[in-house]
Amino acid sequence: MAEVTVFDGAGCIGGNKVHLSFADERGKSRGVFFDFGMNYSKMERYYEEFLRPRSNRGIHDLLAMGIVPPLACYRHDLIPEDVDRSIARRVTVDALLISHAHMDHVGHAALLDTGIPFACTPMTAAILKSLRDCSKGDVQYDCPYSSIRTPVEKEPRCVSSSRRYMGRDLLLTDECSSGLRELYSSTPSSRSGSSRSTYIPGAIGGLEDLDMEVQCFPVDHSVYGAVAFSVNTEEGWVVYSGDLRLHGRNGDETRRFAKEARGLEPRLLIVEGTRASREDRDESEEMVEENCLRAVSEERGLVVADFGPRNVGGWRRSDASPPPPAGSL
Repeated sequence: MAEVTVFDGAGCIGGNKVHLSFADERGKSRGVFFDFGMNYSKMERYYEEFLRPRSNRGIHDLLAMGIVPPLACYRHDLIPEDVDRSIARRVTVDALLISHAHMDHVGHAALLDTGIPFACTPMTAAILKSLRDCSKGDVQYDCPYSSIRTPVEKEPRCVSSSRRYMGRDLLLTDECSSGLRELYSSTPSSRSGSSRSTYIPGAIGGLEDLDMEVQCFPVDHSVYGAVAFSVNTEEGWVVYSGDLRLHGRNGDETRRFAKEARGLEPRLLIVEGTRASREDRDESEEMVEENCLRAVSEERGLVVADFGPRNVGGWRRSDASPPPPAGSL
């Protein structure tokens, strides 16, 4: 019997950790997670910008604060000696299906055991790899590769980063370009010729390596590479939308997903409902652009604009010309 467990993300924005378990045609137990994001509401109860979980305590603080659920699928090198593993729930995880590269959907994915492959689009993989290469070691960006932690010799309740880096296997929804393979095959330190660290890159494959029927559908969102997923179980298709929108300039992709998903006659649809109850749904990217232009044109002084760091979906993917240069408004 197929079973869906929402470990996080219900009744709040983000933090999605949705587990699907089912039996395949041979009766073997299978399981996948749809996203494994950071729940900012839970994080903000205890932490802020300059107050973070103690990195030398691994996953301890996140478990103690109830920020992540007690599961038996986390990286062993992040689990200190004083964490009670007996209360961890065992779940089958053949893969993590990542809908897009926003941290509220993927920010805690790096906590998962390195033997669990991540399935995503090539664009999402490139974004996650770039974020990791530019980070200062925050575990939330450790999706593509991680520094292996080791117990501190005189204090086994603490872990420390080593100079050994372990990559994670990727299962891509589309063909992998040579540029992405090159990006994914090394770390910044190995590219600079450093001999002080070692890096074992993960393998790159396709969704067919999952040995289960999985489909993905491009959707419009405020970051490139966003998709919805569907998984076929013994009780029918289970569809997970991730984040999507209709008012974006690539809204036709979302409409196409809705049409194709309907054709599957899914047994279950798991969909985001952040703004489902709002009545003013006639917004569009064009309206946002017009409002911004009006506000800037009416201002006679300095205008300072702030944007999401990965909100780069402001022009059509089909456009032959690049986006307008900064300051062209």
